[in-house]
Amino acid sequence: MSAIPKRRRRRKLAAFITSGLAVILLPSGIAIGTTSLLNQSGGNSVTSGDPLEVPITPAELLVFTNSRNEVASLALFALAPGGKGGTIVSIPVGSSADVAKGVATRRLADSYTTGGLAAIKSDVENLLNISIDIADDLTVEEATTLLAPMGTQPATLSQPMFDTTTDG
Repeated sequence: MSAIPKRRRRRKLAAFITSGLAVILLPSGIAIGTTSLLNQSGGNSVTSGDPLEVPITPAELLVFTNSRNEVASLALFALAPGGKGGTIVSIPVGSSADVAKGVATRRLADSYTTGGLAAIKSDVENLLNISIDIADDLTVEEATTLLAPMGTQPATLSQPMFDTTTDG
């Protein structure tokens, strides 16, 4: 409390006014909100028209492996509904697989190591909440053959990349 009487009276008056407004506005706000909720009719105007159809978009998972049969890259190819074009989604191999509660988390790459192509396909489906039609694993040679019709494309990397053994 302030020792100055004028300031004390001004603060007491402000406290009484705000308390009075709160006492008036709080019950009226509750009454208006309750009335609004009870008289809501938005759920009555649901149409019974044709449901929205989501077009089928086939998806293929390609698992690229290195010379040690470890997952080096994951790519998900989704074809556009018209059959022309589509999209490629790059999936990090270090992503956590969606596992049940109480099960130790694991990387997608570890799923391939322990369970093979079926395990990584299942984990990617669970991670992205989609269905994958085709899954295939490719070595460097197979990927080269698959991508040969595309021709060479220039790539500039920020640092050199090498595939070496653990001892360097």
